[in-house]
Amino acid sequence: MRVLENRVVRSIAILAFLLVGYLTFWPVPIRPYAWTPAPDPGQTGPYVPNDDLARADLIPVGLAPGDVAPETIARGPHDGRLYTALANGWIVRLRDGGRLAERVVWVGARPLGVAFGADGTLYVAHTRRGILAVTPDKRVRTVANCVDGPFPGFTDSLYVAADRSIWFTCPSRRFDLDHVRLDGMETQPTGRVMHYDPRTRAATTALDGIMFANGITMGPDEDFVLVNEWARYRVTRLWVAGPRSGEHETFIDDLPGYPDNIHRDAEGLYWVGLVIRRNALLDRLHPHPFLMQILPRIPAALQPFPPRFGWLLALDADGRVVHNLQDSTGGSDQVTGALRVEDQLYVSSNVLPYVGRLPVPPRIAP
Repeated sequence: MRVLENRVVRSIAILAFLLVGYLTFWPVPIRPYAWTPAPDPGQTGPYVPNDDLARADLIPVGLAPGDVAPETIARGPHDGRLYTALANGWIVRLRDGGRLAERVVWVGARPLGVAFGADGTLYVAHTRRGILAVTPDKRVRTVANCVDGPFPGFTDSLYVAADRSIWFTCPSRRFDLDHVRLDGMETQPTGRVMHYDPRTRAATTALDGIMFANGITMGPDEDFVLVNEWARYRVTRLWVAGPRSGEHETFIDDLPGYPDNIHRDAEGLYWVGLVIRRNALLDRLHPHPFLMQILPRIPAALQPFPPRFGWLLALDADGRVVHNLQDSTGGSDQVTGALRVEDQLYVSSNVLPYVGRLPVPPRIAP
């Protein structure tokens, strides 16, 4: 009996040794960047809990299984209809008051940001193909991309300026969209803001060193760019005209979630989707690269995943929160942003098969 007990103890010790060795030394694809996040504000202050977003009407965007994930929404300058790009590569158009969807053109998986030029050309930030221009007669061509040396890059979001130039984001030099969770663990500041000039047909880097550059928009006078730093829970402002051109600063920091897309409405408010909430474990691990490297070695089912939650904010010109819409029911899961059309909000998600629509609520009392 004692011999059997000793064998069991030795076996357990060996397994424990092997497990510790695996969690400590097994090669992983990430090189974590050490930084210390500010405390998560959670649902306090301007982020108080509510389920206002759960009141949204749900507008199907698909005609078949797989027609899901309307990442962003744009309004056609000539027909006034709403357009979005789905995960399977279809650009679809909502019609009849936003109630029906029709397929317009297929660009291949996976398109993300969409925006129109004044001439009716639809520009698409495609993860693999770069910035695509889709003409009204459905011809598709690539006008710019995020290629940087040996890394092909992937394109995420874009804004078409009045001068027909395009500001767009390249989230990472390290990982593609399929491995975005690894980028969220590593948080290396390799994201970029790019600027495409249609006169020279060249794209140049306007801002480098961003922790996963995501959504992008411009101010009402187009003298600055706002870019969401997804992995750092903040929005950064880059001045691109005037006496401060080339300078950048924090527009809002310490958000309670990962900011995805950002859209400026006619009143000058900036609508930001918090695609997922912050995770307390990740925040504690970010200052400790050695400990962060353990996470990819853990089976995916045991890694920290956020609960289903929808969250949409609106910021004023000074970066203050003036709208706070949440949905703890999961019906508006992983909100990526919103497009405001007059008094209606059209809310997008990167996992759901519909767009949410609801009236613009009153602002938060100062």
